[in-house]
This record gives sequence, C-alpha cells and structure tokens, in this order.
Amino acid sequence: MILGEFGGTMTERLHPAITGAGQDGLEPALQTILDALPTMAFITDAEGAVLYANRLCRDYAGLSVEALAGEGWKPLVHPHDRERAETAWAAGLALGAPVEIEYRLRRADGAERWFRGRLAPQADSNGNVGSWLGTLSDIHDLKIAEAKAREAEAWRRLAQEASGVGTFDWNPITQELRWSAECKTVFGFPSEAEITDGLFLSRLHPEDRPLVVERIERAFDPAGSGEYRSQHRSLWPDGTIRWIEARGGVSFEEVDGQRRAVHFIGTVLDITEAKRIEETLARQRQELQMLTDALPVLISYIDADHRYQFVNKVYESWFPRRREEVIGRPVRDIIGEAAYALAAPHIDAALRGERIRFEQLMPYADTEPRHIEVEYVPRVGVDGNVEGIYGLVQDITARKASEAALQDINDVLEHRVANAITEREQAEEALRQAQKMEAIGQLTGGIAHDFNNLLTPIVGGLDVIRRRVTDERSQRLIEGALQSAERATTLVQRLLAFARRQTLQPRAVSAAGLLQGMQELIDRSLGPTIEVLVDVPVDLPPVLVDPNQLELALLNLAVNARDAMPEGGRLTISAQALPASDCRVPGLSPGTYVRLSVTDTGEGMDEATLKRAVEPFFSTKGTGKGTGLGLSMVHGLAAQLGGLFKLSSRVGEGTMAVLWLPVAETPAQSQISREDVAPGSSQPAMILVVDDEELVRQSVEEGLQELGYRVVPANSAEKALELVRAGLRPDALVTDHMMPGMSGAQLASELRRCLPGLPVLLITGLRLNPSPAQVRRACCPCQAVPPRRYGGAASGDADKGQHRRAAPNVCQCRLECRVRGIDVGHVRRSCPPGAYPN
Repeated sequence: MILGEFGGTMTERLHPAITGAGQDGLEPALQTILDALPTMAFITDAEGAVLYANRLCRDYAGLSVEALAGEGWKPLVHPHDRERAETAWAAGLALGAPVEIEYRLRRADGAERWFRGRLAPQADSNGNVGSWLGTLSDIHDLKIAEAKAREAEAWRRLAQEASGVGTFDWNPITQELRWSAECKTVFGFPSEAEITDGLFLSRLHPEDRPLVVERIERAFDPAGSGEYRSQHRSLWPDGTIRWIEARGGVSFEEVDGQRRAVHFIGTVLDITEAKRIEETLARQRQELQMLTDALPVLISYIDADHRYQFVNKVYESWFPRRREEVIGRPVRDIIGEAAYALAAPHIDAALRGERIRFEQLMPYADTEPRHIEVEYVPRVGVDGNVEGIYGLVQDITARKASEAALQDINDVLEHRVANAITEREQAEEALRQAQKMEAIGQLTGGIAHDFNNLLTPIVGGLDVIRRRVTDERSQRLIEGALQSAERATTLVQRLLAFARRQTLQPRAVSAAGLLQGMQELIDRSLGPTIEVLVDVPVDLPPVLVDPNQLELALLNLAVNARDAMPEGGRLTISAQALPASDCRVPGLSPGTYVRLSVTDTGEGMDEATLKRAVEPFFSTKGTGKGTGLGLSMVHGLAAQLGGLFKLSSRVGEGTMAVLWLPVAETPAQSQISREDVAPGSSQPAMILVVDDEELVRQSVEEGLQELGYRVVPANSAEKALELVRAGLRPDALVTDHMMPGMSGAQLASELRRCLPGLPVLLITGLRLNPSPAQVRRACCPCQAVPPRRYGGAASGDADKGQHRRAAPNVCQCRLECRVRGIDVGHVRRSCPPGAYPN
C-alpha cells in the first residue's frame, strides 16, 4: 500500500528494514523514516500485532507506542465498524494479500473521523510474510460530501416525483431525445414509450400546436436569448384535455464563426388544476366585485404605499370620480387632506398588523361631511408580513343622530330600572315576611284548633251544670268560669283569624254604609281628646267581606290608634275605589279593590317595630294591656278575604293602616235574618250527632238533650250510615266535618240520597270550603265554631222542649247555632229552588 501512496521506490527502500523487523522492535532509522511520513502509518508483525505507530498515529489517538502496540488500537475503532474491520484484516492475514478497509477512528478529543486503511504484506526473498505495513488516509470530508450528494439526489428525485415536474433533453445534432418518466406522464404516454418529434406533436391540441412550434423555433433562433416558455393544452387519445406549462432553454456554441444550437433542455408541468383554480378565482373575483358593489358600505383594499388597489362602486357616489380613476391613486388624493390626516395613523397601525376601528368625519360628494365608522383589517401574506389592508367604511350619520335622541330615553330607562329594582327588593322583603307569617299562622291555627276541641266539652259541661244548679254561689262561680271560657274562645277566634282559618260569611257590603254606621261607636271608643274624620264617598262600589269581622278589624285599628295618641290627636278613616291598573301592589292579586285607610297622628313606630307589628303576641303595650293579636287578626282577615293589609309608620309622625278589599260582583245586600223554627208537632225532634272525638260528641249530646232534643250519637260517619240503613230516621244531622275516613260533607251527601230534605249542620273549628256540588248534596252545609254554649242555641222565641218538626221541604238548621261559615247567600244559591226560606 505504500506503493499507492509514495511509489514503488519508497517501498523498495523500506522493504529490507521492514522485513528485518522482529520481536526486538524496529531499528531507530526505520522509526525515524515512519515518523517523517506525511500520513499515518504503522508496522505489524506477521500475526497483525502492531509493533510501531508513527508520530501522526500517536498524535491522533493521544496514545503512546506502547499503548497502541499489539491490539491496543482496536478500542479506537467505532463499535459499528469494529467487527467488519477485524474480519477483513483477519482475511488478509490468512491469505497474505493486501487489505483495504474504510472505518471510523476515535480521536484523542473524542471526535470520530472516517479513514481508509490499507495493509500491505512485506515478504522476504523466499516469499514469506514477516510483517505488514499499514497506512491510514483521512477521507472524512469526502464521506460527508458523498452523503450530502446522495441526499441531494434523493431529495431531487423525491421532489420531482412529488411535484410531477418532468424533464426533457434534446440534442439537435444527434437528434437524441430523452424524456423523464414524469414528462411522459404529463403528456399521457406510458413510461416505456419511445418519444419522437412526431409523437410529441401529436399530443398537442390542434389549436395550440402552431403556437408551440413557433415558440420552439424562436428559442432556437441564434439571434435570440434561447429561452422557451409556453402554456398550452395536451389532447390525449381518450379526449382528455390537460393544460401544460413548459419552460426550457437552448445552449449555443460557436462553430466556424457561427452560433449553433447544441442542447435543448427544459421542464414540463401539468397545470390543469392550477388553470381550474385560476378560472375559479377569476369567477370569484367577479362575484366578489358584484357583491361588494351591492353592499351599502365603502369597501377598499389599500397597499403598503397608501394607495387604493380595489374599491367598490359605492365610492363613485361618495366622490366625484369613476372607480377606475380611484384605483391606483393615493388615499390622500381621494378623501382630502383633512380626512387623510385623521386616517393616516390608523392606516399605519393596520399595516403593522393591528385590527383598527375608529370614527371620523369624511367628505361626501358636494354636501356636508358625514360621520363614518372605519375598520381596517390587515392582509397577511404567506411570508407572515402585512401586504396591505382591507377597509370597510360605514355611514353612521343617522345612527349618531339617533344616539343623541336615545340618550334622553336611556336616562329615563335608568331611572325606571332603579325604581323597578327598588320595588323588586321591597317585593322580596314582603314575600319573606309573608312566608314567615304563613309559617307562624300554620302553627297558630293548629294550636287554636286543638284548643277549640278542648274548650268544647268544658263550655258545654259548664253550661249543662249551670242549668241544673240553682244556688246563687254555684251560679256565680259557673258564670265566672263560662266568662273565662268565652274570653278563651275570643282569643282562639283571633288566632284563627290571624291564621286565616276562621269561618267567614263574606257577602256584598256597602263600605260607606258600614263606616257611617260605625262612626258613633268609634267616637265613643276613642274619647273626646281624639278627633275622628270619616272621608268615604257614598258611591263606593260594594266590597266582598264579612261585615261583622270587618267591623271588629276597624275597631281594633281605631283602638290601637287611640293608644298611640295618649295626649289626643286625629284619626282619619278614608276609602277610595281603585281600578285594576292602580292595584299593582306586591302581594296583591290582579283585580279591582277598595282601598280603606286608617291614619293617626300618634307616636309612630320605628323600622324594627314596624317589621314585627303583625306578628302574633307581639305588643309594645305594657303587661296586661293587650294580647298582641289585634293587628294579626286584621292581617289574617285581609288575606282570607283575598285582599291585603299594609302598615306604614314614622316615629313622631303617626301610622297609616291600609286595607285592600276586593270589590263584589253583586250589589250590596242587607244581612239575612234567620227565621224561627215553624211550629208543628209536639214530638221532640231526633238529632243524629256524629263526631270522632268522644269528649266533643258527649258535650254536644248533653247540650242538645238539655234543650229537649232526642240524640242518637255515632263515633264515625260509617257508624251513622249503619244506623240509618238499619231504620233510623233522624229529623236533623249534626256532624263534625274533619273525621277519619268519610268526612262530614260526604256523610251528609250519602244521607241526602236516602233522606231527601234532611237538615244538616256541619260543625268545625276550621275554615271549610266545600264545592258547590257538595253544598247541593249536603243541602245546608253550615259551619259552627266550637266551643259554644247551648243556652242561646234555640230560637229566641222557643222554650225548652217546645221544638217542632219543620216541614220536610224546608232546608234550615233547626238548631239556631250562631253560624260562622259559608255565607248565607252561597248556601241559598247551592240549595234546590224553594228549599231555603226568605
């Protein structure tokens, strides 16, 4: 291998010294020669063990001769190349033939480079190999260049295949024509086809063939540039038409003083899709122009030099120029210096990539400038740089005028919204208060009902004992107990009124007549230090109320006002009819109402007291001076009637209590009097008494027997039905309404089927609202509020034991209990014609 590097003479000169090398090492002269060589060289023994490596080898590896001796060189070989290098070296040693290997070696700094290693056997005159001479040539840069060339060629082929670009090469002198496979594909030829001039011309569209030939001839003109460019159609045998773009050039040489074409090379590309896209874009541009011309806004495209490159037709109506006169002109020349001074900074900002929106004045034809809203949108190119901006200009002159007009409306609306929010907050507070009062009312009503049931046997028993005891002291004690029980009954009635569970007899009542009739009573109740003013129009519509309960509520309000004016003052009672549009009060159902107000000039209440004023048992009076149920009863009465009760007050200014009462649909009527029982047979009437509570049933039974009636008791509706079906024929039915199983109304309905015209008295301490059908079936559904005394139960003109049977066609309560339930008018409307006496 030294022959390849330095020539045969050097090998011949080194041969005697090399072949004489042995186990004792090399002669110093030979080491000096090897160190002087300009390439890396080493000597091995016959078995391939390194004996000596020259200076360049040692410097490259950074190792001494001793470290490289033997097989110390092997770790320097790249792991991927080591096995291949050892195999080739072993084969050379075995055959005694020269070896050439390419592999990578690690340098002292850790870098690795490619080397071409050559090993040449050194034989003596007998042909015996005594040693090997090796050299290492650095081919790293060559390897890198080759790799890059291969990569570039691979990329070129890949790009050509991917892009579909074909190449052609024609030698006019030899007439040799070469087409790439891609070139044949573009013209629709198979890859194995042999292309000739005639075959090429046959694939040109007949209409384009003369043009192509003319341009090729122009390219071959020695006086020209030799450039060839053409876009033409190719017509395939199946009728397919493809658009082709061809580019190339002709090379010329001077021959005998003349330029002669010697080479024609070029490329071809199928641009059918590009042509289709171009046609589509042209059509879209036309459609875009039509669309932008139809829009009532100014649309433009401005380039980086502030020049219009596109405008729609609306520009012609704004400026006295045709569209063609605007395109290409600076923005300044079109819109004027003043408007441009305002717009220019925004154009620059948009050209920096910002999306801009602003308002300004701009000239309009020959009239006054108009307000416009401008939006600039940057157009970004494929390189990421802004190429220009789209401009959209809208005339907002009319909108500006409307905004000024709307500002006043907005101010009004804001004021209304603020008021609406305040009203909503007040309504929410009222709802919370109503929910709290409802919860208290449910609890209070349940307690009052149970207390009623306890009072019934107490009052009934005391009443029976009072009738049977004759001594004065016992009568006095019993009367005191009865009075206490009556006070307890009144307290229960107030609790039930607050809980909206008291029994009412609502009917159409003249509010003006009721207030005028109460004025004298109120005057006496309030005393001479308080002036009472009643301001009530005589033409007020009738209200649907229970007159007794309304009188009691007004008296309660008047007494409360008196207590709030210890030094005297004025009490004003007024009323007015309100149409539905004026009755939009939180908590009040839609409808027409009479607004009844009671106003005093007393001490008034603070906010905390006002919030709790209608709570049951809440009172600001001293111990023993009030139950705290007066306002609660008024509140419950208003709610039960379908109206509303409101209090307003200020400390030191007085208090106003307002009642909204529903207007009645029928004219006002006087209170219907109850008639005495018609006299008839002297036989005592038989009463069927039904109640599931034994104490209440016994009390009613004792009371009726005390009045001279015959009583048949039953502890359930089912038991009462059994008695009737067994032959019992009572003259009247007295029954509790709320019982387990069948209710009192259902029992009355069943008995009316077999005993038509049977008078029925429903007794309950709770409010009862039977349906009209239930009323008709029960005939006379009355509600008596227990407890009660039986001394006044009979007719005022009838004595004990003198009750007679009423005519069977008359529906009335033979027992003249104080009825507190469904109004008499409702009972009469629900009964059969002629069944209720006038």
